[in-house]
Amino acid sequence: MVVMFDEFQDITQIAGDDIYKKMRSYFQNHRRVSYLFLGSKEGMMKTLFGNRREAFYRFATIFSIPPIPQEAWIEYISRKFVEQNLTIEEEAIRQILEITQGHPYNTMLLCSEIYYVLLETAKSTITPGIIKIAFDRAMLSLAPIYEVIIEELGHRPVIRQVLRSIAQGAKVYTRKVNPNEIKRAIDYLITKGVIEKTGRGTYRFIEPMFGEYVRRELL
Repeated sequence: MVVMFDEFQDITQIAGDDIYKKMRSYFQNHRRVSYLFLGSKEGMMKTLFGNRREAFYRFATIFSIPPIPQEAWIEYISRKFVEQNLTIEEEAIRQILEITQGHPYNTMLLCSEIYYVLLETAKSTITPGIIKIAFDRAMLSLAPIYEVIIEELGHRPVIRQVLRSIAQGAKVYTRKVNPNEIKRAIDYLITKGVIEKTGRGTYRFIEPMFGEYVRRELL
C-alpha cells in the first residue's frame, strides 16, 4: 500500500500538536507500506523530518520539488482560458506570474478570480484592469488567513520588524536590534515556511501575496 499526505505540515491544525507522535508510533510498526509526505512549506517540512526533536526525525528521505518553469505556466494558463473561450495574451500571463512569482496556490487563486470577474462583467478578454480587480479580490479573500498568520508569528516585535524589512526590500540586520535576536527571528520564520534565504543577508517571502499583505498592513 502507498499512502500519500498532502500539506502534511498543516495536520496539527486539524488534529492537535500530538498527532505527529501518535502517527509515528503506528507508522514505524507497519510493513509493506510506503508513505509520501507532501508540503508546500519547505522550511516546516525540513524541520519535521530533519530536526532530532521532532517525532518524524529521519523517518523519510527529503526531496525538493523544483519550481514550475514559467513557460510551463504560460502554456497551462493559456490553454485553460482558451478552453473557456476566453482570450488572454502572453503578456497578460506574464503579468500574472510577476504578481505571484509562480507560487502555485497564489497563481491558481488569481486565475480563478480573473475567471469570475470575466463572468460577472460578461467580458471575454483579459486586460490589465481585469487582473487588477481580480488581484484585489484575491487579497481580500486571503486577508483573514494572513491576519491569523501575523497574529501567530508576531508575538515578538522583532519578528514583525523582520517581516517589514523583507517586505520593504531593506536590510534585515540593523544596529538598533541585537543581531542574535534577528537571527532567531529569521530562523523561526524559515522554520515556519514563511520566508527563505536567497543570498547573504537577503530573504524573500515564499508566498508572494503574503508579502504584499505585509506591505499593506504592517508598513
